[in-house]
This record gives sequence, C-alpha cells and structure tokens, in this order.
Amino acid sequence: MSVHRYPRTAVIWDYIQTVAGLVLVGAPLAISGTGPIVTAILCVLVVVFVVYGVRTVARHLTRIELDERGLRAAGPGGRSIPWSDLSAVRLKYYSTRRDRSSGWLQLDVTGNHRRVAVESRIEGFDTLAAFVAEEARAHGVRLDESTSANFQALGIPVDDPEWTGAPS
Repeated sequence: MSVHRYPRTAVIWDYIQTVAGLVLVGAPLAISGTGPIVTAILCVLVVVFVVYGVRTVARHLTRIELDERGLRAAGPGGRSIPWSDLSAVRLKYYSTRRDRSSGWLQLDVTGNHRRVAVESRIEGFDTLAAFVAEEARAHGVRLDESTSANFQALGIPVDDPEWTGAPS
C-alpha cells in the first residue's frame, strides 16, 4: 500500500489566500456601513473565501491510499474506488501562464459514480499517477489523447494504441 498526503508547504499559500481574502473582504463589512448592493457582493465574496478555506482544510487532512484493491481518499468527504469499478482516468494540465511554462496537473479517477481528484502538489504524485495508469491499463480503461500526452510528459509510457484509443 502507498499513502500520499498534501504537505503543509503545498497548502500554505492556499491558507494565506483564504485569510487575506477574508480580511480584505470582511473588513469593509465589519467597519463600515455599505449599501445593500455592495453588502450583498461582499457577503458573496466572504462565502467564496470560506468555501475555499474549507476545501483547503479538507485537502490538507485527506490522505490518498492505493493498494491492490483500489484507491481511497481518507479524510473529510472520503471516497473509495475499487479497481474493479474503475471507469475513467483523466490527467489534466492547468497552466498558470500563457506560454504553459508553469502550472499543475490534476488526476481524476472515476468509478461507480464516484470521483477522486488528486493535484500534483501531493507527495509522490508521479508514483501515484503511474500506479493509476497501470490499473487503468489492466482494467481496460481507455485514455483520451490529452491524458495520454500528460502521462507521457510525466515519463509514464501509455503509447499502446489498443489502450489509449490513438490511431495506429
């Protein structure tokens, strides 16, 4: 079994953004009498930052467990996907720059109407991705072109046309 967690260093910036957002948006609400439209907008923004903060805490407390039976996200809102129920695997790249020189990957594993999403900031992401790719191959889950290219960019070979659905 392998266990993967989001280290504090991976989520610290998210915590900082949450606190900064709540302070910047909450301060005008607390200290001044804003009009109803501005108050409504600021309240919506407070809710957005609270939801972002709750998601950050949940991500920080979650651990991803992999073994021969399946994948489990243990923690708040935990989910389990047995490999026998695996129906889709997507590996998406989200760029933070126009030239695509910086960004992160997100691995989405789906099975039995459940989805577990794992960001590349988690410890041992490459190992986790390779394990999931092998299980996808073993269970006949086809990969789309983008997912195949992203796995290959990680150094995980997925060039079998029978598996990926790519033309021969």
